[in-house]
Amino acid sequence: METLRDLIARSFTFTDLNDDETKMINELADIAIQRTVMRALDKMTDEEVMKFEETMGENAEPKTVFGYLESQVPSFYDMLREEVLRLQAVAAGN
Repeated sequence: METLRDLIARSFTFTDLNDDETKMINELADIAIQRTVMRALDKMTDEEVMKFEETMGENAEPKTVFGYLESQVPSFYDMLREEVLRLQAVAAGN
């Protein structure tokens, strides 16, 4: 599976990453993740959202959080890719 960092680097045509590009990728990843989590939460029941909040409250590792979200919203990674593409379109001025 392609990592989020790889997807962003490919989508924004970053190649040999310098420090500024690495920082930009991290910022874009944060934005894409935040937007995707919000979309995923909208698709979940109140009970699933409460369990998600409990998971987050335990300072869970991102892999655990993403695993839970994917188990509740099977299209989670597809939504994440969509958000990266939306960011790419915004950056391109579309």
